[in-house]
Amino acid sequence: MKATKREKILLIILLIVALLGAYYKFIFSVRMDKVKELQDKRDKYNVEIQKLNNNVVHEKKLNKEIKIINSKIYENVIELFPSIKEEKIIVILNDMIEKSGVQCDSFSISKPEVQKLKEEQKKDNTQSFLLEGIVKEYKALDEEKSSNKNKSQQNNNKENNDKEKDNKKVEPEAEKMTIGINFKGSYDNVMKFIDEITNFNNRIVIKNISLTADESNLAGNLTLEFYAVPKLSIEEDSEYLKWDFKNEYGKINPFFDNTIGKAEVVTESKRNYDFSMNVVPISSDLPTVILGKTKDSSKKSYVISDNPGIESVELYITEANGKYYYKYKNGKEAYPADFNGNGTVFNPIENTINISIFSSSRNSSEDLAGASVKLYNNTNKEVIVDIKYDDKNKPRVSVINKSGKITVNRK
Repeated sequence: MKATKREKILLIILLIVALLGAYYKFIFSVRMDKVKELQDKRDKYNVEIQKLNNNVVHEKKLNKEIKIINSKIYENVIELFPSIKEEKIIVILNDMIEKSGVQCDSFSISKPEVQKLKEEQKKDNTQSFLLEGIVKEYKALDEEKSSNKNKSQQNNNKENNDKEKDNKKVEPEAEKMTIGINFKGSYDNVMKFIDEITNFNNRIVIKNISLTADESNLAGNLTLEFYAVPKLSIEEDSEYLKWDFKNEYGKINPFFDNTIGKAEVVTESKRNYDFSMNVVPISSDLPTVILGKTKDSSKKSYVISDNPGIESVELYITEANGKYYYKYKNGKEAYPADFNGNGTVFNPIENTINISIFSSSRNSSEDLAGASVKLYNNTNKEVIVDIKYDDKNKPRVSVINKSGKITVNRK
């Protein structure tokens, strides 16, 4: 039987429908299921990527906070000895005796021992020991950072473990040695001796001192305490640590043959600082340049840079409508982030606005790290900048007076 034209058209349509149905069932639907599976995986991976990105941002914040805390530790321990070396300290004291012109009759030296640092008793008993607070904060940040790294692999009992760690009391320790000295000399010689002790690069604590007058001279005794703590960076103590005990130093007999003469007495008043900056080599564990407002527990005011060369820093201090403002920036960061306007309000601690800059000696000819600070003082107050421990031959820090009254002291 011969099919009509209409039947042929219907058969063709049926065949097309059948092919489309087969394609949908065996090819298209399978591929759609695969696409749906891939979309689900994509959404899952996007969630994981977002978590990782959040962790990266959080880790960067923690790294910055850790660097700031390292800087705080650096500022607080830089004046302490890195270790107690009795022979070296005796030679240091002998050099002080020789420079001041006093006559030393006797020494008494205690054996170095490790002691726990106790909180200093003050009227406000709520204040904690400075190093203890920094160590607690550093430990908490370090634990938080480690916890974030392991979060994707292990997420159980974190809160309980953190609470147990936080509840552990941190008791800082330091190596301590005590030396008693009997001496005599003129008033100027004795004051020069005390000045040599108080202005030494490493902090020497005068625990007790007693003086008696004998005609034109003074006789007395004092008790000195030396403290040492391990440091994150020992570059600033390289000269102290590399000392060769086999060489000959000072006098054969440090107790006699000291010429008593007049010496100019230089006294130094201790300042409270509004801002602090650290400038160290690129090889240090610290950022090469870090600047911030002192006593900023939030650490928001700190700007950090790691630059093997000279970092350009601009610091503006402005007075407007009876208030004082500050803002600053380096090559990468600024505080406040919106650098327009006067900046952030602050109250100067003293009648002057004080800035402390801790530097360090260069460790090699390839050590080129440093900071060029452009300082704008748009206030009626004097800005005093104390630069400490900078390299004497090739300073790391230069301060350029752009406006206002600015005094720069190098110690």
